[in-house]
Amino acid sequence: MDPLGTPGNIHLPAVTYSDQVGIDHDLPTPLYLQLAALLREQIRDGALTGRVPSVKTLSQQHEISHITAEKALAVLKDEGVVHSVIGKGTFVAAPTRTRTASRRARSATSPGRTS
Repeated sequence: MDPLGTPGNIHLPAVTYSDQVGIDHDLPTPLYLQLAALLREQIRDGALTGRVPSVKTLSQQHEISHITAEKALAVLKDEGVVHSVIGKGTFVAAPTRTRTASRRARSATSPGRTS
């Protein structure tokens, strides 16, 4: 018997969060904008709710500096997508009527869309 399990058992390396989604250090787009776009997409898709990973966690996961992670969160704060509570962390903001309405208006006026 195989010491790692039953015969034919395949052991794959663990897939980490940063393996599944990431930012491309070789793109000309600034890293903080790539991270902001990634987080924005995860929030929009419902994959990221509640508390946003800390600056330290984001910087370690994406192999970026703390300042880059802070800038990405600042972009999202300016957009109203997230909000910070001193001593608690950064959280996904509740969808506002304005943000939801503007999203609907953009999708309704997209080229190729018919009513």
